[in-house]
Amino acid sequence: KLGICYLYTNINKALAIPYLEKASKQPKVDNRVWNDLGLAYQYGSRFDDAIKAYTKYRATLSAQKDIDDLEHRIETCENGKEYVKHPVNVTFQNLGMNVNSSFPDYYPFVPENESFLIFTSRRKGNVGAAQVEVDGYYSSDIYISLPVNNLWTKPKNMGGMVNTALDEQAVGLTPDGQTMLMYIDHIDSLGNIYSSNNKAGSFQRMKKLSENVNSFYETAGSITKDGSIIFFASERPGGQGETDIYMARKLPNGSWAQAQNLGPKVNTKYKEDFPEIAPDGKTLYFSSQGHAGMGDFDLFKTVWDEATNTWSQPVNLGYPVNSVGDDRSISFTENNRVAYISAVRDGGYGDLDLYRIKFNDAEDRYTVLQCTV
Repeated sequence: KLGICYLYTNINKALAIPYLEKASKQPKVDNRVWNDLGLAYQYGSRFDDAIKAYTKYRATLSAQKDIDDLEHRIETCENGKEYVKHPVNVTFQNLGMNVNSSFPDYYPFVPENESFLIFTSRRKGNVGAAQVEVDGYYSSDIYISLPVNNLWTKPKNMGGMVNTALDEQAVGLTPDGQTMLMYIDHIDSLGNIYSSNNKAGSFQRMKKLSENVNSFYETAGSITKDGSIIFFASERPGGQGETDIYMARKLPNGSWAQAQNLGPKVNTKYKEDFPEIAPDGKTLYFSSQGHAGMGDFDLFKTVWDEATNTWSQPVNLGYPVNSVGDDRSISFTENNRVAYISAVRDGGYGDLDLYRIKFNDAEDRYTVLQCTV
């Protein structure tokens, strides 16, 4: 049970390995120990050991769905072995102790010009921090930070216009930084997306999006630069599986039209989440448990082809952008060369931290200045 506890933390989950190895050698032990040990090995990037443990667990299963899910987990181990062999050329920069805390800091978003940063935190001092919740954390609030001399300033809680004593999370931001999308977990509203408009640098009171978007269980969203299309994740009837990515166009009266599922090329029978439409309006980033990932959620991208009216086959953003753990959201700047994510990495300040990633192989963007000297 101590090993299982480690698997549920946001620290080094591989610390579970010695406890689960010892448990697996006991004469009487629950067969699920092989699944848990496989997870621990996978989180420790010991993919071959993970496959062996999963294979032992598979022999104990009878339900086809359980077998299929485990086979998919084994596939993620095989994928992980290949991704680790061919890492992408990126540079990680922790945003530092001025921004990150010892508590979970996650879901960072920036406008295309990086003029400010918003993110979600479950740190002490939140609006609802009078008591911890059942999972041991404080309720989540949304924070904002501004850049000064190439450093992010100490974040400020967005206050009562956005945050309450319950849970609010930032789940999207328009490229111009004028509209923030939020997911809230309130007693009277669970699984809905709200928006807050930026007025002179201050985000206003949140408003619930229309029923064409909020009809069942919705988790995250993204609006195009021109404001004409919203992409969002929803678990509703008629989808490919669990949460799927949908899109809706804005009608002349300003409301959202009926949502359309992006189809089986983007969505799978597993969960897709956190769509993020790039400033170019055609590159869609999202997280998925179903495509060729290396464990839990991985980040992918797909590109809209106007000529064929289709999305391209999703491509994994690669290791180490993706890890064996949950990689849920990513926010890119204008040139798609810099992005922001949250992750648990060595050298962090505790739990999930915010990172700035530079894609070193991305094409440089030049500006020509014509003038007279």
